[in-house]
Amino acid sequence: MRIVQQALYLEVADRLRGMIDAHALVPGAWIDESTLATQLGISRTPMREALKVLAAEAWSG
Repeated sequence: MRIVQQALYLEVADRLRGMIDAHALVPGAWIDESTLATQLGISRTPMREALKVLAAEAWSG
């Protein structure tokens, strides 16, 4: 079986979920995507995509 590398934005979404679970990020609170992207060492594009994933999850339940 081949190991498939996960897209960066999905890894970021996992990290953000962990930060929410650890109460480092408060659900529903405003997020400064630029500052958070800098803290994680990524560009704003994967950060935006990760936030879209989390937003879609929130709407779907």
